[in-house]
Amino acid sequence: MNGEIYKNCSTEKLKHNKKNEQFISTLNDLFDIAQADALNIMKIEEDRSFLISQRQKNRPGSMLGVDLKITRKKERAAEPLKVFEENRKRTYSEMEIATTFRDTTLLSDASTSEDEEDMNQPGPSKSPTDCTKKVRGNTDFITAKLAAAFDRCKISDRDAVHILIATAEAIGKDLNELVINRTSIRRSRICLRKERAENIRNNYKISIDDSITIHWDGKLLPALTGKYNVDRLPIVASCNGKEQLLGVPALDTGTGVDQANAIFQTLEDWCVTDNIQALCCDTTASNMGRIKGASVLLEYLLQRNILYVPCRHHIFEIVLRSVFEVKFGITTSGPDVPILKQFREFWSNVNTTNFEPGIKNEYVEKLLHNVSTEIIKFCISYLNKKLPREDYRELLELTIIFLGGVPSQGLSFKIPGAIHHARWMAKAIYCLKIYIFRKQFDLKQREEISISSICVFIVKLYVKVWFKASLTSCAPLQDLTFLKDLIKYQSVDKSISDISIKKMCGHLWYLSPEAAAFSFFDDDVSAETKKKMITALNTDSEDEF
Repeated sequence: MNGEIYKNCSTEKLKHNKKNEQFISTLNDLFDIAQADALNIMKIEEDRSFLISQRQKNRPGSMLGVDLKITRKKERAAEPLKVFEENRKRTYSEMEIATTFRDTTLLSDASTSEDEEDMNQPGPSKSPTDCTKKVRGNTDFITAKLAAAFDRCKISDRDAVHILIATAEAIGKDLNELVINRTSIRRSRICLRKERAENIRNNYKISIDDSITIHWDGKLLPALTGKYNVDRLPIVASCNGKEQLLGVPALDTGTGVDQANAIFQTLEDWCVTDNIQALCCDTTASNMGRIKGASVLLEYLLQRNILYVPCRHHIFEIVLRSVFEVKFGITTSGPDVPILKQFREFWSNVNTTNFEPGIKNEYVEKLLHNVSTEIIKFCISYLNKKLPREDYRELLELTIIFLGGVPSQGLSFKIPGAIHHARWMAKAIYCLKIYIFRKQFDLKQREEISISSICVFIVKLYVKVWFKASLTSCAPLQDLTFLKDLIKYQSVDKSISDISIKKMCGHLWYLSPEAAAFSFFDDDVSAETKKKMITALNTDSEDEF
């Protein structure tokens, strides 16, 4: 067609003019090479609209040079890589500065001393390579205590290099004489850790007749790389009033099988399998399940029966949690409890000098006036003892303040802490503190009634059993007495009484025939009762008890 138009370009015939106009009119049309079903394949509506418009006459619309959306998307995707590259360059730069500074100082001192010798001694001059020969320090000063401090403060090997160089300069030490480099420090720390672990194991002396109670409680801890959490199992052995951490092995899963295998392997490593006589853990199914619980499986591995002494703090924590849930009508399975979280956030607005003891309330005073003096004396006596953590002290002090007393260290209120279940006394501490500051913290009437009921339960019954929970010899009598008190408490608050009795009846481990013998060592059990217990043990028939 093009050739024909070219040959007849000067001809004025109508036919040729029409062909010429037809060709010119198609020059601006789209040269469409798209697939037949291109519109169905396209997923972006904007692209489909653009193709349709381009297929129209005169091709309305145009395409910009750069797609701004895609450009911004690429920039966002490249941002982490850019930050990583900048951090890497900065790290390398810091390493080069530290290395260059040390090498420069070393070479400068070496060159100066050698130049002076060359000036004073006859003979041929030395080559430049001889003058700049690198001298390495040979004084290894990393001690076990220093390595332990680095580990405790989570100091990396690279950071340790910077700290040691700065410290050596500050005290006037010659860096050329010291071994300060990342590889040497890492090697020293590994050796010292291994040496310390071996010393601890060798110094742990157990005789054949010693009886060991093994304790464990699984925890989610950060991995060594810090990128994810690992299920670890701290294992502690207690004997003759002393405790020893045996290991913190990592577990693939938190099942009873994995726990039992990890515990047994650790006991074998420490050569104490024959000394294990009792097991202490919380009462979850993975630990105390009758078929696949870690305790049952560990007995099977040890090939003998072991005495169960479950952690009583875990048991009483379940009781308090159930009381809280029944009064507020919620389930506190998550890490946060709404009302406690609100109080923690409100704390910055609290005037700690403007408080009101709980016993100032007429309802509370009516329920506690007969026992307030006794409870205050109990709290003061335990404040004079060594307490495991500060939250134990805080609970005792809040109980005294709630009853209108003043702790020996004066009136003070700590900032509200964590709420999760791992902090056993969190709900007790929060409830007492909320009620003491009820005039400042906005509470609904139903919430105030619930908080006051929980506080009365805590002060009247819970504080005593909680602080005596660690005394195994007192456990049978204490649990029996606590159950009796809970039954009597039905006249005060039936809902609290019922749920507490239900939870305690599911954890009567210390009222079993075997564990009841602990009462022989309980000073609160009278000699007459102990004689009756001996008679009962020597009696074959239960009818003769």
